[in-house]
Amino acid sequence: MFFQISIFRFITVYIAQSLMLIFYFVISYRLLKKKSEISRKRLIFSIYYLFSLIGIVLNYIYAPIKHKVITSLLYLITIYVIYVGTNFLAIFSITMYFEIKDNSNTTKIQLVYLVVFSSLYLVLFFIPDGIMINEETGWYPVVNLTFFIYCTILVTISLLVVVAYSIKTLYIFRARNENKTLITRWKIYVLGMTITITHATIVMFVHHLDYNPLREIWSILGGFIFITGIYLTWFGIGKKFLQ
Repeated sequence: MFFQISIFRFITVYIAQSLMLIFYFVISYRLLKKKSEISRKRLIFSIYYLFSLIGIVLNYIYAPIKHKVITSLLYLITIYVIYVGTNFLAIFSITMYFEIKDNSNTTKIQLVYLVVFSSLYLVLFFIPDGIMINEETGWYPVVNLTFFIYCTILVTISLLVVVAYSIKTLYIFRARNENKTLITRWKIYVLGMTITITHATIVMFVHHLDYNPLREIWSILGGFIFITGIYLTWFGIGKKFLQ
Protein backbone atom coordinates (compact mmCIF):
# COMPACT_ATOMS: atom_id res chain seq x y z
CA MET A 1 0.00 0.00 0.00
CA PHE A 2 1.19 3.50 -0.81
CA PHE A 3 -0.12 4.94 2.48
CA GLN A 4 0.15 2.82 5.60
CA ILE A 5 1.35 3.41 9.16
CA SER A 6 1.53 1.34 12.35
CA ILE A 7 -0.42 2.33 15.45
CA PHE A 8 2.79 2.94 17.44
CA ARG A 9 4.23 5.20 14.77
CA PHE A 10 0.92 7.02 14.41
CA ILE A 11 1.02 7.80 18.12
CA THR A 12 4.67 8.97 18.13
CA VAL A 13 4.38 11.00 14.93
CA TYR A 14 0.87 12.42 14.87
CA ILE A 15 0.12 12.67 18.59
CA ALA A 16 3.43 13.13 20.43
CA GLN A 17 4.97 15.40 17.80
CA SER A 18 1.77 17.42 17.60
CA LEU A 19 2.61 18.76 21.07
CA MET A 20 5.93 20.05 19.73
CA LEU A 21 4.20 21.41 16.63
CA ILE A 22 1.77 23.41 18.76
CA PHE A 23 4.60 24.72 20.93
CA TYR A 24 6.68 25.80 17.91
CA PHE A 25 3.69 27.46 16.27
CA VAL A 26 2.63 29.39 19.37
CA ILE A 27 6.15 30.61 20.13
CA SER A 28 6.89 31.57 16.51
CA TYR A 29 3.57 33.40 16.24
CA ARG A 30 4.05 35.29 19.49
CA LEU A 31 7.60 36.26 18.60
CA LEU A 32 6.70 37.54 15.14
CA LYS A 33 3.38 39.22 15.93
CA LYS A 34 4.74 41.42 18.72
CA LYS A 35 3.93 45.02 17.80
CA SER A 36 7.35 46.42 18.62
CA GLU A 37 10.05 46.37 15.96
CA ILE A 38 11.40 42.87 15.36
CA SER A 39 15.06 42.89 16.37
CA ARG A 40 17.62 40.79 14.55
CA LYS A 41 18.04 38.54 17.60
CA ARG A 42 14.30 37.93 17.90
CA LEU A 43 14.01 37.16 14.18
CA ILE A 44 16.91 34.68 14.28
CA PHE A 45 15.48 33.00 17.36
CA SER A 46 12.02 32.68 15.78
CA ILE A 47 13.45 31.24 12.54
CA TYR A 48 14.85 28.31 14.51
CA TYR A 49 11.35 27.49 15.76
CA LEU A 50 9.86 27.94 12.28
CA PHE A 51 12.35 25.52 10.72
CA SER A 52 11.61 22.97 13.43
CA LEU A 53 7.88 23.43 12.79
CA ILE A 54 8.38 22.82 9.07
CA GLY A 55 10.43 19.71 9.86
CA ILE A 56 7.57 18.22 11.88
CA VAL A 57 5.07 18.96 9.11
CA LEU A 58 7.33 17.20 6.60
CA ASN A 59 7.54 14.26 9.00
CA TYR A 60 3.74 14.14 9.02
CA ILE A 61 3.80 13.89 5.24
CA TYR A 62 6.42 11.20 4.69
CA ALA A 63 5.64 8.93 7.69
CA PRO A 64 2.69 7.03 6.09
CA ILE A 65 4.10 6.88 2.55
CA LYS A 66 5.30 3.47 1.37
CA HIS A 67 7.42 4.33 -1.65
CA LYS A 68 11.16 4.03 -1.09
CA VAL A 69 12.21 6.82 -3.47
CA ILE A 70 9.60 9.36 -2.37
CA THR A 71 9.93 8.48 1.31
CA SER A 72 13.74 8.64 1.22
CA LEU A 73 13.69 12.02 -0.51
CA LEU A 74 11.17 13.48 1.93
CA TYR A 75 13.19 12.10 4.85
CA LEU A 76 16.34 13.79 3.53
CA ILE A 77 14.50 17.08 3.08
CA THR A 78 13.12 16.78 6.63
CA ILE A 79 16.59 16.14 8.09
CA TYR A 80 18.02 19.00 6.05
CA VAL A 81 15.41 21.49 7.25
CA ILE A 82 15.76 20.49 10.91
CA TYR A 83 19.57 20.53 10.86
CA VAL A 84 19.77 23.83 9.02
CA GLY A 85 17.38 25.16 11.65
CA THR A 86 19.90 24.36 14.38
CA ASN A 87 22.32 26.70 12.60
CA PHE A 88 20.16 29.58 13.75
CA LEU A 89 20.84 28.67 17.37
CA ALA A 90 24.56 29.02 16.65
CA ILE A 91 23.99 32.27 14.75
CA PHE A 92 21.88 33.57 17.63
CA SER A 93 24.67 32.81 20.12
CA ILE A 94 27.23 34.55 17.92
CA THR A 95 24.97 37.59 17.50
CA MET A 96 24.30 37.84 21.23
CA TYR A 97 28.00 37.73 22.04
CA PHE A 98 29.08 40.46 19.62
CA GLU A 99 26.16 42.75 20.43
CA ILE A 100 26.82 42.45 24.15
CA LYS A 101 30.59 42.79 23.71
CA ASP A 102 30.77 45.93 21.54
CA ASN A 103 27.44 46.15 19.69
CA SER A 104 29.21 45.25 16.45
CA ASN A 105 27.37 44.25 13.29
CA THR A 106 27.49 40.50 12.64
CA THR A 107 25.53 40.33 9.37
CA LYS A 108 28.51 39.06 7.35
CA ILE A 109 29.36 36.42 9.95
CA GLN A 110 25.74 35.28 10.03
CA LEU A 111 25.53 34.97 6.25
CA VAL A 112 28.85 33.15 5.92
CA TYR A 113 27.97 30.70 8.68
CA LEU A 114 24.50 30.03 7.25
CA VAL A 115 25.69 29.61 3.66
CA VAL A 116 28.63 27.37 4.58
CA PHE A 117 26.69 25.01 6.84
CA SER A 118 23.58 24.94 4.67
CA SER A 119 25.83 23.92 1.78
CA LEU A 120 27.62 21.29 3.86
CA TYR A 121 24.30 19.72 4.83
CA LEU A 122 23.39 19.42 1.14
CA VAL A 123 26.12 16.77 0.89
CA LEU A 124 23.72 14.43 2.75
CA PHE A 125 21.68 14.14 -0.44
CA PHE A 126 24.69 12.71 -2.32
CA ILE A 127 26.15 10.18 0.14
CA PRO A 128 25.98 6.79 -1.64
CA ASP A 129 23.38 4.56 0.04
CA GLY A 130 23.27 7.08 2.87
CA ILE A 131 19.76 6.13 3.88
CA MET A 132 17.51 3.16 3.30
CA ILE A 133 13.75 3.12 3.80
CA ASN A 134 11.83 0.15 2.43
CA GLU A 135 9.99 -3.03 3.40
CA GLU A 136 13.14 -4.54 4.91
CA THR A 137 13.51 -1.65 7.38
CA GLY A 138 9.82 -1.65 8.25
CA TRP A 139 9.63 1.74 6.51
CA TYR A 140 11.78 3.27 9.23
CA PRO A 141 14.82 5.29 8.14
CA VAL A 142 18.18 3.52 8.46
CA VAL A 143 21.37 5.49 7.81
CA ASN A 144 24.79 4.07 7.01
CA LEU A 145 27.99 4.81 8.96
CA THR A 146 29.18 7.53 6.57
CA PHE A 147 25.89 9.38 6.80
CA PHE A 148 25.87 9.13 10.60
CA ILE A 149 29.49 10.29 11.01
CA TYR A 150 29.03 13.20 8.61
CA CYS A 151 25.89 14.39 10.43
CA THR A 152 27.58 13.99 13.80
CA ILE A 153 30.59 16.07 12.76
CA LEU A 154 28.43 18.97 11.51
CA VAL A 155 26.09 18.90 14.49
CA THR A 156 29.04 18.72 16.89
CA ILE A 157 30.62 21.78 15.27
CA SER A 158 27.35 23.69 15.67
CA LEU A 159 27.14 22.62 19.31
CA LEU A 160 30.73 23.70 19.98
CA VAL A 161 30.03 27.10 18.41
CA VAL A 162 26.91 27.52 20.54
CA VAL A 163 28.67 26.53 23.77
CA ALA A 164 31.84 28.52 23.04
CA TYR A 165 30.09 31.82 22.30
CA SER A 166 27.58 31.27 25.09
CA ILE A 167 30.40 30.81 27.61
CA LYS A 168 32.13 33.95 26.30
CA THR A 169 28.85 35.84 26.71
CA LEU A 170 28.52 34.48 30.26
CA TYR A 171 31.99 35.81 31.10
CA ILE A 172 30.94 39.26 29.91
CA PHE A 173 27.83 39.12 32.09
CA ARG A 174 29.93 38.24 35.11
CA ALA A 175 32.56 40.88 34.35
CA ARG A 176 29.81 43.51 34.24
CA ASN A 177 28.24 42.20 37.45
CA GLU A 178 24.93 41.53 35.75
CA ASN A 179 22.12 40.38 38.05
CA LYS A 180 22.05 36.73 39.03
CA THR A 181 18.68 36.17 37.38
CA LEU A 182 20.07 37.06 33.95
CA ILE A 183 23.10 34.82 34.44
CA THR A 184 20.92 31.94 35.62
CA ARG A 185 18.56 32.37 32.66
CA TRP A 186 21.51 32.35 30.28
CA LYS A 187 22.81 29.10 31.79
CA ILE A 188 19.36 27.55 31.40
CA TYR A 189 19.31 28.68 27.77
CA VAL A 190 22.71 27.08 27.09
CA LEU A 191 21.57 23.85 28.74
CA GLY A 192 18.43 23.83 26.62
CA MET A 193 20.37 24.37 23.41
CA THR A 194 22.85 21.64 24.32
CA ILE A 195 20.03 19.16 24.96
CA THR A 196 18.24 20.13 21.74
CA ILE A 197 21.28 19.83 19.48
CA THR A 198 22.57 16.66 21.17
CA HIS A 199 19.16 15.08 20.68
CA ALA A 200 19.59 15.46 16.91
CA THR A 201 22.78 13.38 17.04
CA ILE A 202 21.23 10.66 19.21
CA VAL A 203 18.29 10.35 16.80
CA MET A 204 20.71 9.76 13.94
CA PHE A 205 22.62 7.21 16.05
CA VAL A 206 19.37 5.30 16.70
CA HIS A 207 18.62 5.37 12.98
CA HIS A 208 22.08 3.98 12.30
CA LEU A 209 21.78 1.09 14.80
CA ASP A 210 18.41 0.03 13.33
CA TYR A 211 17.31 -1.78 16.50
CA ASN A 212 13.55 -1.51 16.79
CA PRO A 213 13.23 -1.84 20.60
CA LEU A 214 15.73 1.01 21.02
CA ARG A 215 13.98 3.01 18.31
CA GLU A 216 10.64 2.66 20.08
CA ILE A 217 12.09 3.52 23.50
CA TRP A 218 13.84 6.58 22.12
CA SER A 219 10.71 7.67 20.24
CA ILE A 220 9.06 8.16 23.62
CA LEU A 221 11.98 9.02 25.90
CA GLY A 222 13.67 11.20 23.29
CA GLY A 223 10.44 13.10 22.78
CA PHE A 224 10.30 14.10 26.43
CA ILE A 225 13.99 15.01 26.42
CA PHE A 226 13.59 17.10 23.28
CA ILE A 227 10.54 18.94 24.63
CA THR A 228 12.54 19.65 27.80
CA GLY A 229 15.37 21.06 25.70
CA ILE A 230 13.24 23.39 23.62
CA TYR A 231 11.35 24.56 26.70
CA LEU A 232 14.59 25.35 28.57
CA THR A 233 15.84 27.22 25.52
CA TRP A 234 12.64 29.23 25.48
CA PHE A 235 12.49 29.76 29.24
CA GLY A 236 16.14 30.76 29.42
CA ILE A 237 16.15 33.61 26.94
CA GLY A 238 13.18 33.35 24.55
CA LYS A 239 10.65 34.81 26.98
CA LYS A 240 12.78 37.94 27.22
CA PHE A 241 11.75 38.88 23.68
CA LEU A 242 8.10 39.05 24.71
CA GLN A 243 8.72 41.31 27.68
